[in-house]
Amino acid sequence: MAYKGFSIKWWLYGQVEDFYDACAKELRELEEKELKKGNNWLTPKENLPFRWYSVASKSLLEYSESALKGKKGKSISIDGQYNCIWESPEHVAIRCRYGGKIFQRRLSYIPQIVGVLGGLLGITAFIMQYIK
Repeated sequence: MAYKGFSIKWWLYGQVEDFYDACAKELRELEEKELKKGNNWLTPKENLPFRWYSVASKSLLEYSESALKGKKGKSISIDGQYNCIWESPEHVAIRCRYGGKIFQRRLSYIPQIVGVLGGLLGITAFIMQYIK
């Protein structure tokens, strides 16, 4: 993920990029099992395992419904954030597990941020003391 200059979004993503990559790899391995069975994103829901459904079919349906209503459709994406073409309870469990790890890592940065902000306020107070 490349950004021009520094941004908070870039910094936050960079702190947990390894978790996103590991999650995407685990999800892809889960989907590879179904691909080896001959299922693709056009496979009917009846032929997929219990409670699996195609993300692509759902997004195409939402896009066509918004087009029929005359609404300006958002950009269409046939795969999700982690490049998944299916959704299942196993996918949700993997994403939840990594979501918890991402949240814990971001929480671990709060003491450092508080320390930096406290230091900046201290320096500002020291400088303001001499400006008066």
